[in-house]
Amino acid sequence: MDETRAQEKKLSSRQTADNFLLSLKQEDYLRAYEYTQSSWRTKQYHTPEWLLDNLSHKRIVRYTFLREEVKTSVFVSVEYMIRFRVGTELRKGIIKFNLICESKPYETSKEGTWGVNPISALNIREI
Repeated sequence: MDETRAQEKKLSSRQTADNFLLSLKQEDYLRAYEYTQSSWRTKQYHTPEWLLDNLSHKRIVRYTFLREEVKTSVFVSVEYMIRFRVGTELRKGIIKFNLICESKPYETSKEGTWGVNPISALNIREI
């Protein structure tokens, strides 16, 4: 676990999702990386730069929580309405992504830390 996250109180899945999106909105990809799933971070090429390369082309302007669907005690899916910019154009869409609770990479646990699976956040359904 990152030193920064270790110093924070244990966050809920919703708080983790909110912090991830806030970090993306602020274009702070290093901080967004701290809220990703620990298993995802084990891959050498899964870095803050990966987040920048894959998520920065749709710059978040505003987001509103819509719902959280609890699949299991260690797996949830969240959905947000977002306003985002592509170049100078302002657009609106729905982003849905998954969070996994892990005590360490590849080990799910209710006592673990929630993390966003950023691959699940790649698709934004424009409305």
